[in-house]
Amino acid sequence: LANTKIIDVKETAVTISTDLLSKGGVEILDMGFCYGNTPTPTINDDKYQFMSEVGTFECTIPNLEQYTDYFVRAYATTQYGTSYGSTVSFKTSYYPVEFGPIEVSKISPTNSYVNCPVITYGGNDVIEQGVCYGFSLSPTTEDNILKTAVDYNDALIVITGLSPNTTYHARRYVKNKVQTFYSDDISFTT
Repeated sequence: LANTKIIDVKETAVTISTDLLSKGGVEILDMGFCYGNTPTPTINDDKYQFMSEVGTFECTIPNLEQYTDYFVRAYATTQYGTSYGSTVSFKTSYYPVEFGPIEVSKISPTNSYVNCPVITYGGNDVIEQGVCYGFSLSPTTEDNILKTAVDYNDALIVITGLSPNTTYHARRYVKNKVQTFYSDDISFTT
């Protein structure tokens, strides 16, 4: 087993190839790729089995976790034991959080309604979400924030305690294990 290569990485799958240079004159009982989150995966970890003749074999391993580091290596088992190829690593990508359009309504001297639906949460558990606002373009969670419950599915969030006659910028945000995602910016004046 040699030349193990990552061909393509997706959100929940990887395409990988390896070369079976020789069967060594013995019967191969089991072969494939073993993979996991530790640097030296074994056949006791997750595995994707295949049988191949001498040559290059390519396969896609499905059902992986998003945005996760993996290690993978080819293996072949004979009556004499299991041999492993070299280990390669990869990190799966992720589905982003997607927002609908952001709007502001019912603006008063000290309050404003921010309406911004979350179209998809990207398949990752939400750690924190809400609206961030401030005086500068594209506020972040380092500015003022109004948190909602992590399972909050309503698009409407009310910001209170604003200063009269002041221009603000606001964005909806969702934080998950991948990163903090932001909606477009909107400005409004109280």
